[in-house]
Amino acid sequence: MQTSPLYSTGAALLGDYTTAGQFQVVDGQLVQLVSAPGEPVKLLYGVVSETRYINDNSLSVTFSTSKNTYGTFAWQGDGLTWTVAGVSRPNASAWYVCTGQQLYINLGNYLYQTPAGCADQTIHYYNDKTANN
Repeated sequence: MQTSPLYSTGAALLGDYTTAGQFQVVDGQLVQLVSAPGEPVKLLYGVVSETRYINDNSLSVTFSTSKNTYGTFAWQGDGLTWTVAGVSRPNASAWYVCTGQQLYINLGNYLYQTPAGCADQTIHYYNDKTANN
C-alpha cells in the first residue's frame, strides 16, 4: 500500500511491493509514519469516504494528515479489516483494487460480481524488514 508520490496525501494505491509503505493500526486508525529518522513525527492516516462508488458497492480510501472519522481499521488474524456501525459487510477483509491501482473497500461479497476494471484483494500483515514478492 502506498500513495503517489510516495509519503504524500492522496489516493491509497496497491502498488509495487518494492515501494510499499509501512503501516500500523493504532486506536482504530490506519497509520503510516512518513518522517525520516530524527525529524519531527509526521503521520498519514487512512481515511474512508462515506460516499459510495463503483456500482454503489465500494468506498474509496485516501491518506490524509487528518484522522479517519468513518469506521475503524483492525487486524483480524493477519488481514486488515474495516468496519463501521450501520454498514453490514459479508467480509470485513474484502478490498477492490481498480483502475490506476486505487484501493477501495468492497462492501459486497469477495470474488462475487467484481466490477469491470477491478480485482478482489485482501491486505495482510507482513512482518519482515523488507518485502518480497
